[in-house]
Parts: sequence; structure tokens; C-alpha cells
Amino acid sequence: MLSIELLIKNGRIITVDNNGTDIESGWIAINDGRILAAGSGKDHEKLYAADKIIDATGKVVFPGLINTHTHLFQTLLKGLGRDKPLIEWLDASVRNALPFYDEETCYYAALVGCLESVHSGTTTVLDFMYANTRPKLTDAVIKAFDTVGVRGIMGRGFTNVAGLPKANFCELIDTVPNFLADTERLLHEYPADQSDMISICLAPGIIWDLNREEFQAVRQFADKYKLPVTMHIVETEDDDAFSLDVNKKRTIEFLDEIGFFGPDVISVHSVYMQSGDIEIFKKHDVKVSYCPTSNMILASGFAPIREFMKEGITVCLASDGAASNDSQDMIETMKNAALLQKVFYRDASVVSAYDVLKMATINGAIALGKEKHLGSIEAGKKADLFIFNPMTAKTMPMNEPVAALVYSAGEENVDTMIINGKVIMENKKILTVDEEAILKEAAAVGARLRKKAGI
Repeated sequence: MLSIELLIKNGRIITVDNNGTDIESGWIAINDGRILAAGSGKDHEKLYAADKIIDATGKVVFPGLINTHTHLFQTLLKGLGRDKPLIEWLDASVRNALPFYDEETCYYAALVGCLESVHSGTTTVLDFMYANTRPKLTDAVIKAFDTVGVRGIMGRGFTNVAGLPKANFCELIDTVPNFLADTERLLHEYPADQSDMISICLAPGIIWDLNREEFQAVRQFADKYKLPVTMHIVETEDDDAFSLDVNKKRTIEFLDEIGFFGPDVISVHSVYMQSGDIEIFKKHDVKVSYCPTSNMILASGFAPIREFMKEGITVCLASDGAASNDSQDMIETMKNAALLQKVFYRDASVVSAYDVLKMATINGAIALGKEKHLGSIEAGKKADLFIFNPMTAKTMPMNEPVAALVYSAGEENVDTMIINGKVIMENKKILTVDEEAILKEAAAVGARLRKKAGI
């Protein structure tokens, strides 16, 4: 009999493996951060002696959700600039606040975002950190990942802050050479061979933030270090209007021409796709990060998910930042992801609950190049998963677990969270931090930020 750290038993297991395996009364053996095996019945009693046993009777075990695009620094900006389109919203919230962020502000903003992520079943977060108005603000977000115990991908972002309303308050006016040098620093300070809980990717902001040579420099850097690249692409019509004026080609045509695209690129939003754009994405195996809630809040439009899926393009899911979403809730995001497509196409079958679950799990892992380690409940993969308790008025009776998760659930249904084999939350209580103390301090930090920024 093998001694192991953790055993989950008697739960229904939705594996999201290639066969869509659904284990009615199953068990999962976990040790040293990984899933050793999963099975059904009582086989585990002869095989394993566990330090800790979780009885999941009446509950469902899902792979941890993967949020492929957010801006955790925005968590303190919830509710600001509401009911405005993208550019007006930016002017009413983010652009005025950016110059006043410091390490404490970023840390508490990220802590709150991580807490909500855990409560909503999210085990992995790609943070697109473009608030770099002082050195090492990215490190404050990484510290928050580590404090809470969330698996984090730090997308070291770049945005040109020189034109911000209060740019003179910025300690750092970032440049592309500095952006790449700082990414190199992060790679050395958080090496992948020491911990897979933190990894690094490149996050150039948007089409108007870099010129041809700078985009090509990002591409070369990504090739050298084998890093994912994520970027806001055609979220609104402003992208193509700018690119046509400056580059004489639409955004996606231009990026294709200069050799920017590849299978390591995650295109965020991808709303205003024009004729030929989907073919370019398919040719280069570009991934799409679908952000339905922020697209609806900002009235940006809808991403053509049906067409992406028909062409075999990997679609993953994201909350986007809390300033444009007011939430990091990935369960809410899953429901919105399905409903937005159904109402647009006027076709209830266009995106199923299971399609959306795959977007939020295995497709996210594929987009990050981590499908061998994350995204499904299978032997050898990282033990990133959550236990879903359907015993609430909102979800009962649970006739079908995936439909219950996507259409009827909320944070109150996420009972237990396991990340890298560690129990991060149990019986809805986060074990790694004092949640109430963090929320109180974050409220004070947020108030100071708004006062300094005059928003």
C-alpha cells in the first residue's frame, strides 16, 4: 500500500479528458502536487494510505478553471467609468489611476483578485500586467499569487504611458527595450526549473503601443526564450482604424505580414474579425482568449466563436480585468460565454455547456502550452481541481453536473479548492490567508488610490 498526501473519494469526477470521461463514484489519489491515479469504486482502499481524505459524497470534482486574461491591478477600480464605451471608460478609470499605483496597491489589488478567483474555481490566472509606472510592480502581483497559492502566469505587459493624463506622476515611462529587459529579469528571478507555480509570458499591449520593429523584437524575444505572447487584438474597431492609418493594413493583416503570429500567440478579444482574419489565425494556430463579460459591459461586440470552433481554432476563456468586468468570477464568465453566442446567432445549440467547460479548462491549458500538465483530471497531471457542492437552492436538483456548473452555479457552490496538490480552500474557507483582513485593508488602499488619482 502506497502512502500518499491526499485522497478524494466518493465524488463524481468530470475529467475533461480526450474521451470526456465521467466517473460516477470516483476517487483521485494525489501526491507531490500531481494526480497519481483516478478510478471508480473502492479500489483505492487496497492501493493507498492517505494523510488526508476528503469525502466528496454528493459532490462533483472538476478540473481547475484557467483564466487566460485579466489585469489584477484593476481590482481596486470596480464600478468606475461604468456605462461608457472602451476609450471613454479608460479615460474615466484606468488611465487616470495608473500613475498612482505602487507596490502596496498592486499587491492588495492582486490579493483580492486571487481570492475571488479561488472562490470561483480558478486555479490558474494569466495576469496581463501593463501597469508598469514604477519598477517591479509585476513582482507585487507575483507575491500575491504566492501568498494565496494560485498558479500564476505573469504576462509582463507594455503600454505607452507617456500620453496619460497625469503621466508626469509616473516614476517610469516604459519603453520596449525596458519591457524586454524586465521580462528577462523576471525569467531569471522566477526560473521555470525551480517552481512551476509561476511562469512568464510577453504581453505587448495593443496595436498602437508598438511599431513594426518593436513587434518584431517581441517576436524574436519570444522565439529565443520560448514564451507565450498575449495581446489585445481587434477588441474594437479602433484597432483597425489606427493600423490602416499608420501601417496601411488592418491589424491582423499587418501582424501577419511582419511575422508576429505563431501557435504561441493568444489573441485577446478578437471581436472585429474581418474577411481573411480567421484564415490567418488558423494558418498560424493562433489561440483566442474570449472575454464575454467585459465585451458586453463595454458594448464592444461579440467574438465569432462559432466560426473559430468550426475552423478548429483553440478558444479559451477569460474574465478580463475587474475595471471592465467588476468581477473575476469564472463561473459567471462561463455562463456569459454561452449565452452571448446563443443570443447573437439565435441558436441555442451553438455553444454547449461542455464546450464552455473545455474553454475554461483544457483549452486554456493548450493556449498556455501547458496541456501536458494542466486542464484535465488525468494521471500525471498537476492536481489542480475543485470540488463542487450542488446543495444550494440555485443548483438543486442537479440533473446534469456540467449544465449545473455553467448555467445554475455561483461561488457559493465551490466547496474545496486544490492547487498543486495543496488544499487552498476547504468548506468555502480559504486556508492560506486571513481573507477578512485582506478585504478590509484593500478597501483602505483602494480609497487612497482613488483620492490620489482624483477619480
